[in-house]
Amino acid sequence: MAVASLIFWLALSANADEPEPVSHRIMMCEYSNAAHRLVEISPEGKLTWEHKFPSIAVCFRMTTEGHFVFADGGSPTGIQVIDRNHNVTFDYRAKCEQVLACDVLPNGNFLLAEQGPC
Repeated sequence: MAVASLIFWLALSANADEPEPVSHRIMMCEYSNAAHRLVEISPEGKLTWEHKFPSIAVCFRMTTEGHFVFADGGSPTGIQVIDRNHNVTFDYRAKCEQVLACDVLPNGNFLLAEQGPC
């Protein structure tokens, strides 16, 4: 009995030193002929959330409030901020050819990369 207990304890000790496997959700922009959308994939590989963009979008950022800001290349072009319920909390339409990218600055303002004369 003592030998079996020792073997069991050694097995538990060996596994205790191994780190837990790392798993993350993934968020990405899908940019294809079929769809333009922001998708969230679970660690198990399942689609858990999606937001269809008004037109082509190739980048996004998450705000400190958990909202998403993205630049879309529609006509008109601009940026939108949405929450997880798909509510638009901010919308800016630009006068340039296309807003290519955006970022959220530490003070909460947005930095935009606009193509052509603005």
